[in-house]
Amino acid sequence: MGVLSEVEICNSALVELGIDNAITSLTQNRKAARLFNKKYYKILKKVMAAHYWNFAMKRATLAQVSGTTDPLSEYDYVYQLPSDCLRVRKTQVDEDSFQVESGLLYSNESSCKIQYIFYQQDHSKYSDQFVELLAVKLASECAYALTGSVRLGIQLHNRYEQELRDARSSDAQEGTMPDMDNNEWLNSRINNVRNYRDVEV
Repeated sequence: MGVLSEVEICNSALVELGIDNAITSLTQNRKAARLFNKKYYKILKKVMAAHYWNFAMKRATLAQVSGTTDPLSEYDYVYQLPSDCLRVRKTQVDEDSFQVESGLLYSNESSCKIQYIFYQQDHSKYSDQFVELLAVKLASECAYALTGSVRLGIQLHNRYEQELRDARSSDAQEGTMPDMDNNEWLNSRINNVRNYRDVEV
């Protein structure tokens, strides 16, 4: 498919809606452009956070935040999540032993390393599957505003959900998601014993 820009992905969404009048920029004085300008980046983050895409995975060692632990909290330590973090995939400890709130990760571990989905803004890194899914999601969320059809919006939403399930299943079967370094995690575990119709569209 090659690298597609924001405008090209939005035009793919218009095609999904049966609209062949392409936009030329997100700042163009057209309803479709204004709508995409409002929604594109929010939906981009939503689709990115919905699946553990290989191109949007990072690892990090978190820094403790001092003086912010709620005395009523069941957790002993607070960590600052990276500013580009969309969703924590895993830590070196069990999922039920940490909690994510307002950009912070709470844990009972005295050190914390994570694997997470980050906000990947480089479109050249996006997979073809992700780009197609993003276009369908954009189309589903803009369907009523641009076509007046509730039915089309529902159909596109259902298609998005199915293709997202397919993406998850494909990764699970092929084992494409990278795991954390087992020795590194194990050593850490041992040492501490202790997640919106103008005229023109």
